[in-house]
Amino acid sequence: MKNAYRERWKKKDIIFLITALTLPIIQFILFYIIVNANSIALAFQKTTDGTHFTFNGLKNFSTVFDQIFHDESMQIMLGNTFKLYFASQIVMLFISLFLAYAFWKKVFAYKFFSAILFLPSIISNVVFVMIFRHLFTYLLPNLLNDQSIVESLNAYTQGFELTTLFYCFLSSGSMLLLLMGAMGGVDQSVVEYGRLDGCNVWQEFAHIVFPHIWPTLISLFMIGIASLFSNQGLLVTFYGETTEPMVKTIGSHIYITVWSENGSLQYPELSALGLFLSTVIIVSSLLIKRLLEKIGPKEE
Repeated sequence: MKNAYRERWKKKDIIFLITALTLPIIQFILFYIIVNANSIALAFQKTTDGTHFTFNGLKNFSTVFDQIFHDESMQIMLGNTFKLYFASQIVMLFISLFLAYAFWKKVFAYKFFSAILFLPSIISNVVFVMIFRHLFTYLLPNLLNDQSIVESLNAYTQGFELTTLFYCFLSSGSMLLLLMGAMGGVDQSVVEYGRLDGCNVWQEFAHIVFPHIWPTLISLFMIGIASLFSNQGLLVTFYGETTEPMVKTIGSHIYITVWSENGSLQYPELSALGLFLSTVIIVSSLLIKRLLEKIGPKEE
């Protein structure tokens, strides 16, 4: 009797699992496997009208390599991509790390500053971009009686640097939130023991907090590397389809090209570029992750 009862519930569990997992599995197949399979296939094809595609071998990859090593615009975009990554992921990670520690220590007015930094995570980035553009286009020039400020967002002056700085501010909230969450898991008894043992603030950070949040830092590094070549840095929001190569990143270049009227004609080359860059990202991510896990501090 007991065995029959268990068998019946076992069958019901299996039916429930199949029912619950069917929709996610179908979505995964349709929107990930099929879409990416088509993108990979496009890298080996060519088109003349954007609708009919024929096999093209490795010629698209040859074109991509030629652009990377000889096309000045592509080299500028690659340079901008790495600059954006360094500013928004490396520099901001260190800044967010110390801000998170200060907030965790409950410095003066930490709640106010936390709210300011978390605002971009609540309000749409488009709203902040509109405010920022209005500030540099109308408010500051009229307030300071200096119309040259309008040129600050020009692609050929300080446009890229200014938009990168603004993007760093907008993207810091989520990074800060993750770091504060990781610090929240630090055992307070260990912190108290450290204080009794004579640890100052920096020793507490270096020997107690930092080793505890190291896995989170590795995850943030990996997230940054994974989005290295797809990050647009709000450039499309600032400049739209007319973004100049001087301020473009690889991510904004791909997006704008696909968005353009004749974008379908360049699908094969863009797919080859995406496949090549994805391979670079996968290999570098695995190597960097392994390196960080080896050299990182250990909790004792």
